[in-house]
Amino acid sequence: MKDRREEAIAVLAKYHGEGDRNSPLVELQVREIVEDMSSATDNNPWWQFKELFNTRAARYRLYLVICMAFFGQWSGNNVVSYFMPAMLKSAGILDTNRQLLINAINPIFSMLAAIYGATLLDKLGRRVMLMGGLVGALFSYVLLTAFTAVSAEKPNLAYGTIVAIFLFGVFFAWGWTPLQTLYAVEVLENRTRAKGSGLNFLFLNVAMVVNTYGISVGIAKIGWKLYLVYIVWICVELVTIFFFFVETKGRSLEELSEIFEAKNPRKASTRKVKVAVTENGTVLETES
Repeated sequence: MKDRREEAIAVLAKYHGEGDRNSPLVELQVREIVEDMSSATDNNPWWQFKELFNTRAARYRLYLVICMAFFGQWSGNNVVSYFMPAMLKSAGILDTNRQLLINAINPIFSMLAAIYGATLLDKLGRRVMLMGGLVGALFSYVLLTAFTAVSAEKPNLAYGTIVAIFLFGVFFAWGWTPLQTLYAVEVLENRTRAKGSGLNFLFLNVAMVVNTYGISVGIAKIGWKLYLVYIVWICVELVTIFFFFVETKGRSLEELSEIFEAKNPRKASTRKVKVAVTENGTVLETES
């Protein structure tokens, strides 16, 4: 920052100050960045991870990173992704050509939903997207469980299973695909993003290993009843996100630092605040 201050001011002026380098908002953000960097001037060797858990705020950040890693893999999405043929077979859809067609079409719908979801991130916010995707996933899994359970006696209802699978793909891709990596990076400090992202992918792969070796056993042992496990788990995820996940939409790194230092970071991040800037750059904050 000391060597490239002018470049930083130019970037902030372009995107946050409408080209005005003397904009009060630009001056405020430059001051916040300098203060944040000057407060942590010690070396940060690659092998040292203590900054990820040496303070309460750091542990809260790491907790959210770990949650995103496991929630992003254990919300039922890998069942649909990797074991769809087994799901269709348990629903009475035995024709391999039909299974192949369904397996080929589903990712297309999911991709379109993910693209649309990415356009809404800064309109709806991270918490709304995450919880909205899970509510849709929960609804889809309830339908999937119901249709699969009765499809053996009523084969026509197997088509309901297909609809439930497609709905799940759309809801999950809409709410979670744009955020699986983004949210974990946003909640980390600038100094710890590389190491925190590395741990994020470590825990993500741990979750995938459990999926790879556990789901197949579950489907073989209890069939469609495995879906009940995911219904309960998605409810746990919803409660966790509602009470603990912070909102990062529209927040700078410096603002997030203040939020994570608060007694209740989630409440601090969702608190409505009116901000007024005087002509000399003084910022006034008033709770509404």
